[in-house]
Amino acid sequence: MGSILRGAISGLLFAEFTGRVPLIYWHQNCNYLKIAAPPYHNAFHDYYTSTCSLSLEDAFKQSKSTYPEGTRIENLHALLDELHRALSRSEEYFSDVCSNLAGQADLVVFPTYVSMQRILEVIPPEHQFHKMGEEALTQWAATKFLTVNKRITDQVNDFWAQYFANTEQVVTVHIRVGDKYRESILPSFSRYKHQVDAFLRKHPQGKIYLASDSSHAVNFFHKRYADRVVTSPALRSSGRKGVHKTGADGLQIGNDILFDVECLSRGNHFIGFDESNVFFWVQHLTKAGINQSFSHISVRSGFKEILFNRQSLKRAAKRTWRRLFSSTDQSV
Repeated sequence: MGSILRGAISGLLFAEFTGRVPLIYWHQNCNYLKIAAPPYHNAFHDYYTSTCSLSLEDAFKQSKSTYPEGTRIENLHALLDELHRALSRSEEYFSDVCSNLAGQADLVVFPTYVSMQRILEVIPPEHQFHKMGEEALTQWAATKFLTVNKRITDQVNDFWAQYFANTEQVVTVHIRVGDKYRESILPSFSRYKHQVDAFLRKHPQGKIYLASDSSHAVNFFHKRYADRVVTSPALRSSGRKGVHKTGADGLQIGNDILFDVECLSRGNHFIGFDESNVFFWVQHLTKAGINQSFSHISVRSGFKEILFNRQSLKRAAKRTWRRLFSSTDQSV
């Protein structure tokens, strides 16, 4: 959910400095859509309050012109499907969205994934955003537009009161596993344990809140810390498949993620992995993170993880293969 939420932040900022009203719409390609959702159900509203007083249907009804030209609610999903299938097309489309033609339309369809770097490149020099960095802009947008639904906030409050009401010091830990290995060299569980141990030496009566998509990570912590570690009843994977790709109900997965993120921001010290979107989310999209209510640290992969990482070995083998053949070609 972190990647689609960061895309939403880009859209919110674009709307602000172009003078538009933002309406975030998470449609049928969203991994966090509930099973058997009705047509045009907006999954964003299952987790956050609306950023706009208009519904999607009303927004189209009240718009005399749209970009792309001829876009209607009936063919909106076809456009979004096309953009979803090819991220490179999204980049090209974003350039079109920045054109004068798009600027004249009453309603503009913004792509789901646009990097913050691209947003920074198109902010007008005269706008107040121009001198702000990524973190400051993200926090500005989160403060103005992102309010977690009361249903989820109440669940977090009840959970925290049940397990941590009489605990003065709590360290929160997020361990991302699943399919993240495709993008990053993941630190071993013991590296998280090292940081937790350092916290507990300073706070012997402290407790641990662990959020993870890995049942192996949960088992690792329970064996070492027993009842000092608390976890939510979230769906988890025992292998290298992302939870969002297991076929489980998207609404439950989304609830689990947002619940964990809110809990991760409730402690005194947060330990995570800064190549995970959740690490950025906890720091810059939660109220506690924006207010800097907790300290934080990112674990690092060591030589052992780098040496035995399959993906890095494959990349190294490919580089060696190319060098061997390129040198052979040159010597012929």
